[in-house]
Amino acid sequence: MGGLSTALLREHKWGYLGAFASAVLASALVTGSMSLLAAANKMDGVVRTGLDAYEASRVDGAALMMAMLGGMTAFVAVLVSVILVSSTMAFVVQGRRRELALLRLSGASRGQVRSIIRRESLLLGLLAGLVGSAFGVPIGRAYVALFGGTYGLPEGFTVFFHPETVAYGVVLTTLVTMLGASGPARRISRVQPVEALSGATQSAKPMSPARWALGAGAAVAAVAMFLLPADLPPDTFVWAALGQGVLALVALVQLAPIVVSPIAHVVCSLVGRVSPGAGVLAQEHAGWDRARTASLANPALLLLAVPGIFFTTFLGLGDAGTTMMGRALSADIIAEHGPGPAALDLDALSGLPGVAAAAPVAITRADWFAPADPNVPIAGGVQLGATDLAALAQVQNLQVTGAPLDQVTGTRVAVSGSAHELGERTTLTGPDGSPVEIEVVTVIDGGVALREYLVDAATFDLQGGHAEYRTWFIRLEPDADKAKVMDAVGQALPGAHVQDAAFWTQGMTDDGNRQVTTSLLVAIGGSCLLAVLAIGVSLLTSLRERQAEFALSRRAGATQGLIHRSTLIETVAVLAIGFGLGAAVIAVAWGRLAQNFAATGIGTVPGLPFLLGWFVLAGSLMALVATVGGTSWALRSIRME
Repeated sequence: MGGLSTALLREHKWGYLGAFASAVLASALVTGSMSLLAAANKMDGVVRTGLDAYEASRVDGAALMMAMLGGMTAFVAVLVSVILVSSTMAFVVQGRRRELALLRLSGASRGQVRSIIRRESLLLGLLAGLVGSAFGVPIGRAYVALFGGTYGLPEGFTVFFHPETVAYGVVLTTLVTMLGASGPARRISRVQPVEALSGATQSAKPMSPARWALGAGAAVAAVAMFLLPADLPPDTFVWAALGQGVLALVALVQLAPIVVSPIAHVVCSLVGRVSPGAGVLAQEHAGWDRARTASLANPALLLLAVPGIFFTTFLGLGDAGTTMMGRALSADIIAEHGPGPAALDLDALSGLPGVAAAAPVAITRADWFAPADPNVPIAGGVQLGATDLAALAQVQNLQVTGAPLDQVTGTRVAVSGSAHELGERTTLTGPDGSPVEIEVVTVIDGGVALREYLVDAATFDLQGGHAEYRTWFIRLEPDADKAKVMDAVGQALPGAHVQDAAFWTQGMTDDGNRQVTTSLLVAIGGSCLLAVLAIGVSLLTSLRERQAEFALSRRAGATQGLIHRSTLIETVAVLAIGFGLGAAVIAVAWGRLAQNFAATGIGTVPGLPFLLGWFVLAGSLMALVATVGGTSWALRSIRME
């Protein structure tokens, strides 16, 4: 049977070539993302020998950032790859229904038919995985170049070859191709041999029970998430909106055969009123093989929905962040120091005319303190925020749970935005190597630019070293001249960058949005290429499999021009439906964010990022290219007949 599998694979090389190309690209994207992740964990190319503790800490921070970016790109690449490669393989195998029925008529058992398809998908997946993984290092280095311009990188950082990333790419690609082929293999193995004598080539059941279960389950879960209260904090609710959008996307992709075909049937019937012959023929074609129609719509759906969901939710969170930070600050002026000696003079601004209250926060190096227990997984050590909490409460709207702020002295600390509990005790190793036992006595929420542990700077020694940064929060007297006070603060804090608090909060949001945009563009760019390739693969494979159908249409009296127009109408309609469904998924995510913004009193609505317009334009161009290429192939196929 192995020789027969190889022979059949060669026989259908044109159909499998598209699936192979999709699998190669998917393997390359996954391996590239995994290569970046491995390089970040091992800090490829970075020489740590001779680095002082401060520089070593910065290297650790860069490693953590690159690991996060590698994980995100890998997640998006795997999500899109699994859906597109498996659906492409399923479509290619499904198109051979009649041929495999002939094998059954010739005496092949159901197990032999399944074995043939599994061997074909195994061979294709292994080969595609190996070819695609060869591009892992170049793609990983391209990611480094793109991310480095936004985040900055340690000197020498690059991506080396790691055998385990090749293994990940090959294994994933092989599993996905075999998974995509397994469902059709089971269904086709149950085909009756007499179907080989029939002219029908489509499956009577375009969806397997497993696909029904996954699609229905995702749809129910997406609908159930509407029950989540809309007044959750925006930084929590954004994950719910993202999850709901992803669930809606998965549901539409899985249920596409029963969703897309009826819509295409209606759209083509409307076109049929203008162009009766071509419209009616397109209408029949769109509904004839629902699996084929869905295979063309799904890449268009993913092409728009995946970037739309991520951009809308994460950039919406950035928009909400500006308002939330503004609420948390009662300060009017912010002064920031860069890295350097962390002398923290609590009285540096005392007596300045116009200053009502001021509080600095100095953030220690991450490696100053570390868990005494080496088995405690805290990446980069523990960062402490040193400040006078009583003064901080005058410039930030803090919410305090536990002991009063004046109880935070010595090793009695506060925690900010962490999962620590009141009364918890933790032993750290201090800068001089001695153990320091700290106790959590209060919890602070609503703070801005704080760190995990907040300590009293007056009693906890942070002198004589470096700080990642120091930020002063300054509240003015009601009648103070802000410009004059900013000049005076700049003179009192040499080297500090002094700015209006509103501009500072907006700048932090803008920086965050730029970082998110860069990360998402890199993560999604390759996936969009995969989606575009899948559109072309599905279209060309479909048209090639329909050569006999086109020939029968010609015999029935259809002209070449009529078939050409009907193919054009059908293709544009199905792609437009895919983009429309993608827009619906984005609308779900956007609507949930808008609901949260209204419930939490943010006062604005999340804006749809302008990049979505570019994706819509790109999608339209893709539809045009696919349509022109597809109809040209159709004409060529007809001439061949």
